[in-house]
Amino acid sequence: MNSLHGTPKDEFLDHVRHALKRKKGPPKDLYPLLKEPLSSIKIRKRQVEQKNLSKRISLINQLVRSAGLVGWNVKTIETTTEALIYIRELLNKHKIKKVIRTDEKIFETVNVDNQLIEAQVDLMVNTQSSVRQFDPDTAELGLTGADHAIAETGSVVLVSQKGSARLTSLTPKIHLALVKRSVILESLEDLYLFRRLEYYNGNGGEYMTFVSGPSRTADIEQVLVVGAHGPKETHMLILDWD
Repeated sequence: MNSLHGTPKDEFLDHVRHALKRKKGPPKDLYPLLKEPLSSIKIRKRQVEQKNLSKRISLINQLVRSAGLVGWNVKTIETTTEALIYIRELLNKHKIKKVIRTDEKIFETVNVDNQLIEAQVDLMVNTQSSVRQFDPDTAELGLTGADHAIAETGSVVLVSQKGSARLTSLTPKIHLALVKRSVILESLEDLYLFRRLEYYNGNGGEYMTFVSGPSRTADIEQVLVVGAHGPKETHMLILDWD
Protein backbone atom coordinates (compact mmCIF):
# COMPACT_ATOMS: atom_id res chain seq x y z
CA MET A 1 0.00 0.00 0.00
CA ASN A 2 1.13 3.53 -0.74
CA SER A 3 2.54 5.08 2.45
CA LEU A 4 0.58 8.27 1.72
CA HIS A 5 -2.58 6.39 2.64
CA GLY A 6 -1.36 5.59 6.13
CA THR A 7 -0.78 2.32 7.99
CA PRO A 8 -2.46 -0.76 6.47
CA LYS A 9 -5.46 -2.00 8.45
CA ASP A 10 -3.98 -5.42 9.28
CA GLU A 11 -0.74 -3.87 10.48
CA PHE A 12 -2.62 -1.35 12.62
CA LEU A 13 -4.73 -4.09 14.22
CA ASP A 14 -1.61 -6.18 14.88
CA HIS A 15 -0.14 -3.22 16.80
CA VAL A 16 -3.33 -2.90 18.85
CA ARG A 17 -3.40 -6.63 19.65
CA HIS A 18 0.26 -6.52 20.67
CA ALA A 19 -0.39 -3.56 23.00
CA LEU A 20 -3.38 -5.34 24.55
CA LYS A 21 -1.50 -8.66 24.67
CA ARG A 22 -4.27 -10.39 22.75
CA LYS A 23 -4.22 -13.01 20.04
CA LYS A 24 -5.88 -12.64 16.66
CA GLY A 25 -9.60 -13.32 16.65
CA PRO A 26 -12.41 -12.38 19.04
CA PRO A 27 -12.00 -13.06 22.78
CA LYS A 28 -13.90 -15.97 24.26
CA ASP A 29 -15.92 -13.68 26.48
CA LEU A 30 -16.62 -10.39 24.68
CA TYR A 31 -17.70 -8.22 27.61
CA PRO A 32 -17.07 -9.97 30.94
CA LEU A 33 -17.52 -6.79 33.02
CA LEU A 34 -21.10 -6.43 31.77
CA LYS A 35 -21.88 -9.66 33.60
CA GLU A 36 -20.35 -8.51 36.89
CA PRO A 37 -22.96 -8.45 39.69
CA LEU A 38 -23.77 -5.15 41.36
CA SER A 39 -22.49 -6.39 44.72
CA SER A 40 -19.05 -7.02 43.19
CA ILE A 41 -18.97 -3.54 41.63
CA LYS A 42 -19.75 -1.96 45.00
CA ILE A 43 -16.96 -3.92 46.68
CA ARG A 44 -14.43 -2.94 44.01
CA LYS A 45 -15.49 0.72 44.27
CA ARG A 46 -14.89 0.72 48.04
CA GLN A 47 -11.48 -0.84 47.46
CA VAL A 48 -10.57 1.88 44.95
CA GLU A 49 -11.78 4.60 47.35
CA GLN A 50 -9.59 3.18 50.13
CA LYS A 51 -6.63 2.93 47.75
CA ASN A 52 -7.08 6.52 46.59
CA LEU A 53 -7.37 7.78 50.15
CA SER A 54 -4.09 6.11 51.10
CA LYS A 55 -2.40 7.54 47.97
CA ARG A 56 -4.02 10.99 48.07
CA ILE A 57 -0.82 13.04 48.14
CA SER A 58 0.84 11.06 45.36
CA LEU A 59 -2.34 11.22 43.24
CA ILE A 60 -2.45 15.00 43.58
CA ASN A 61 1.20 15.24 42.58
CA GLN A 62 0.65 12.90 39.64
CA LEU A 63 -2.34 14.94 38.46
CA VAL A 64 -0.33 18.16 38.69
CA ARG A 65 2.44 16.65 36.54
CA SER A 66 0.24 15.00 33.92
CA ALA A 67 -2.13 17.96 33.62
CA GLY A 68 0.81 20.31 33.16
CA LEU A 69 2.15 18.11 30.36
CA VAL A 70 -1.10 18.39 28.38
CA GLY A 71 -1.30 22.17 28.74
CA TRP A 72 -3.30 22.91 31.89
CA ASN A 73 -2.25 25.78 34.14
CA VAL A 74 -2.39 23.88 37.43
CA LYS A 75 -2.30 25.10 41.00
CA THR A 76 -3.03 23.38 44.29
CA ILE A 77 -5.21 25.61 46.47
CA GLU A 78 -5.51 25.29 50.25
CA THR A 79 -8.20 27.89 51.05
CA THR A 80 -11.31 29.38 49.46
CA THR A 81 -9.72 32.83 49.67
CA GLU A 82 -6.74 31.62 47.66
CA ALA A 83 -9.06 30.28 44.96
CA LEU A 84 -10.97 33.57 44.74
CA ILE A 85 -7.74 35.55 44.48
CA TYR A 86 -6.60 33.33 41.60
CA ILE A 87 -9.87 33.88 39.75
CA ARG A 88 -9.78 37.64 40.36
CA GLU A 89 -6.24 37.84 38.97
CA LEU A 90 -7.36 35.88 35.90
CA LEU A 91 -10.21 38.34 35.35
CA ASN A 92 -7.85 41.30 35.57
CA LYS A 93 -5.14 39.76 33.39
CA HIS A 94 -7.49 39.10 30.48
CA LYS A 95 -9.88 42.03 31.15
CA ILE A 96 -12.77 39.59 31.22
CA LYS A 97 -16.29 41.06 31.18
CA LYS A 98 -18.49 38.00 30.56
CA VAL A 99 -18.39 34.78 32.58
CA ILE A 100 -20.52 31.65 32.42
CA ARG A 101 -20.55 29.01 35.14
CA THR A 102 -22.32 25.78 35.94
CA ASP A 103 -24.81 25.47 38.78
CA GLU A 104 -22.83 22.98 40.87
CA LYS A 105 -22.44 22.64 44.63
CA ILE A 106 -18.75 23.52 44.43
CA PHE A 107 -19.78 27.15 43.88
CA GLU A 108 -21.50 27.15 47.26
CA THR A 109 -18.05 26.58 48.75
CA VAL A 110 -16.09 28.77 46.36
CA ASN A 111 -18.59 31.62 46.03
CA VAL A 112 -17.38 33.48 42.97
CA ASP A 113 -20.61 35.38 42.31
CA ASN A 114 -20.00 38.28 44.70
CA GLN A 115 -16.48 38.72 43.39
CA LEU A 116 -17.71 38.81 39.80
CA ILE A 117 -20.35 41.41 40.71
CA GLU A 118 -17.71 43.56 42.41
CA ALA A 119 -15.56 43.32 39.30
CA GLN A 120 -18.56 44.45 37.21
CA VAL A 121 -18.53 41.22 35.23
CA ASP A 122 -21.66 39.88 33.54
CA LEU A 123 -22.41 36.42 34.93
CA MET A 124 -24.64 33.73 33.54
CA VAL A 125 -25.31 30.54 35.51
CA ASN A 126 -25.77 27.88 32.87
CA THR A 127 -27.96 24.84 33.38
CA GLN A 128 -29.74 22.59 30.94
CA SER A 129 -32.89 24.71 31.36
CA SER A 130 -31.52 28.15 32.26
CA VAL A 131 -32.65 31.46 30.80
CA ARG A 132 -29.73 32.96 28.93
CA GLN A 133 -28.81 36.53 29.87
CA PHE A 134 -26.39 36.72 26.94
CA ASP A 135 -25.12 34.58 24.09
CA PRO A 136 -22.91 31.84 25.64
CA ASP A 137 -20.61 32.11 22.62
CA THR A 138 -19.61 35.59 23.80
CA ALA A 139 -18.48 34.40 27.26
CA GLU A 140 -14.76 34.85 27.80
CA LEU A 141 -14.40 32.56 30.83
CA GLY A 142 -16.19 29.32 31.70
CA LEU A 143 -16.17 28.09 35.30
CA THR A 144 -16.97 24.46 36.11
CA GLY A 145 -16.46 21.93 38.81
CA ALA A 146 -15.28 18.41 38.04
CA ASP A 147 -17.08 15.12 38.53
CA HIS A 148 -13.76 13.31 38.27
CA ALA A 149 -10.12 14.05 37.49
CA ILE A 150 -7.81 11.37 36.09
CA ALA A 151 -4.28 11.45 37.49
CA GLU A 152 -2.72 9.30 34.75
CA THR A 153 -4.00 11.45 31.85
CA GLY A 154 -4.36 14.92 33.38
CA SER A 155 -8.04 15.01 32.38
CA VAL A 156 -11.07 16.61 33.98
CA VAL A 157 -14.28 14.64 33.45
CA LEU A 158 -17.64 16.41 33.31
CA VAL A 159 -20.81 14.30 33.43
CA SER A 160 -24.06 15.67 31.99
CA GLN A 161 -26.53 16.30 34.79
CA LYS A 162 -28.90 18.90 36.19
CA GLY A 163 -26.96 22.08 36.97
CA SER A 164 -24.24 21.37 34.45
CA ALA A 165 -23.99 21.91 30.72
CA ARG A 166 -21.18 21.00 28.37
CA LEU A 167 -21.00 24.33 26.55
CA THR A 168 -19.70 26.01 29.74
CA SER A 169 -16.39 24.23 29.21
CA LEU A 170 -16.34 24.48 25.42
CA THR A 171 -17.45 27.88 24.14
CA PRO A 172 -15.38 30.37 26.22
CA LYS A 173 -11.77 30.98 25.21
CA ILE A 174 -10.70 30.24 28.80
CA HIS A 175 -11.91 27.34 30.96
CA LEU A 176 -11.25 27.09 34.71
CA ALA A 177 -12.12 23.87 36.54
CA LEU A 178 -12.37 23.56 40.32
CA VAL A 179 -11.26 20.04 41.26
CA LYS A 180 -11.93 18.71 44.75
CA ARG A 181 -9.21 16.31 45.86
CA SER A 182 -11.88 13.71 46.68
CA VAL A 183 -12.79 13.31 42.97
CA ILE A 184 -9.26 12.48 41.81
CA LEU A 185 -8.97 8.95 40.44
CA GLU A 186 -5.79 7.16 39.47
CA SER A 187 -6.83 5.75 36.10
CA LEU A 188 -9.48 5.52 33.41
CA GLU A 189 -10.18 2.00 34.65
CA ASP A 190 -11.21 3.45 38.02
CA LEU A 191 -13.37 6.04 36.27
CA TYR A 192 -15.35 3.45 34.32
CA LEU A 193 -15.86 1.41 37.47
CA PHE A 194 -17.37 4.44 39.23
CA ARG A 195 -19.52 5.38 36.23
CA ARG A 196 -20.78 1.80 35.86
CA LEU A 197 -22.08 1.90 39.41
CA GLU A 198 -23.69 5.30 38.83
CA TYR A 199 -25.38 3.86 35.75
CA TYR A 200 -26.92 1.07 37.82
CA ASN A 201 -28.04 3.69 40.36
CA GLY A 202 -29.77 5.68 37.62
CA ASN A 203 -27.25 8.54 37.64
CA GLY A 204 -25.19 7.64 34.60
CA GLY A 205 -25.84 10.86 32.70
CA GLU A 206 -26.25 11.14 28.95
CA TYR A 207 -22.58 11.74 28.14
CA MET A 208 -19.18 12.51 29.61
CA THR A 209 -16.85 15.29 28.50
CA PHE A 210 -13.10 14.70 28.88
CA VAL A 211 -11.06 17.91 29.06
CA SER A 212 -7.34 17.28 28.64
CA GLY A 213 -5.94 20.78 28.41
CA PRO A 214 -6.59 23.37 25.67
CA SER A 215 -8.44 22.37 22.53
CA ARG A 216 -6.11 21.12 19.80
CA THR A 217 -6.45 20.04 16.20
CA ALA A 218 -4.07 19.24 13.36
CA ASP A 219 -6.72 18.51 10.73
CA ILE A 220 -5.45 21.12 8.28
CA GLU A 221 -2.07 20.34 6.69
CA GLN A 222 -1.00 18.53 9.89
CA VAL A 223 -0.32 21.88 11.59
CA LEU A 224 -1.22 21.95 15.29
CA VAL A 225 -3.72 24.69 16.12
CA VAL A 226 -4.68 25.44 19.73
CA GLY A 227 -8.15 26.74 20.57
CA ALA A 228 -9.85 25.95 17.26
CA HIS A 229 -12.74 23.90 18.68
CA GLY A 230 -12.74 24.93 22.33
CA PRO A 231 -10.79 26.87 24.97
CA LYS A 232 -7.36 28.16 24.07
CA GLU A 233 -6.37 28.35 27.72
CA THR A 234 -7.30 26.03 30.60
CA HIS A 235 -6.80 26.35 34.34
CA MET A 236 -7.16 23.66 36.99
CA LEU A 237 -7.41 24.57 40.67
CA ILE A 238 -7.02 21.51 42.88
CA LEU A 239 -8.86 22.21 46.14
CA ASP A 240 -6.73 20.55 48.81
CA TRP A 241 -9.33 20.29 51.52
CA ASP A 242 -12.40 18.19 52.31
